[in-house]
Amino acid sequence: METKELLTFAALAASGGFAWFLYGLTTGNTCNGRYIPKACVETLGGLVVGTVVALSLRSVFSSPTATHLMTFAGGTGWSAIIQLLRGWITRLVGDQLKGGD
Repeated sequence: METKELLTFAALAASGGFAWFLYGLTTGNTCNGRYIPKACVETLGGLVVGTVVALSLRSVFSSPTATHLMTFAGGTGWSAIIQLLRGWITRLVGDQLKGGD
């Protein structure tokens, strides 16, 4: 594996995570003002997940375009899952603090 190919995978995966973070900002998913830590978790996590996806699927797809697309989707998927979990935990904790079921 070439370094250039690995850096391409990493950049695409991190871009996917950051793109979904920005989408979350536009939809109001981030509401407590802690943007930098959340962006770091979603971007760096997306980098790791997307790169692992790319390395495992590289031999499956004959086209580099398909591998690049799946790499971006891996980073985006990580960020989307983190936002869903964060929202679910926030609602759960908010309900417990309010005394709800």
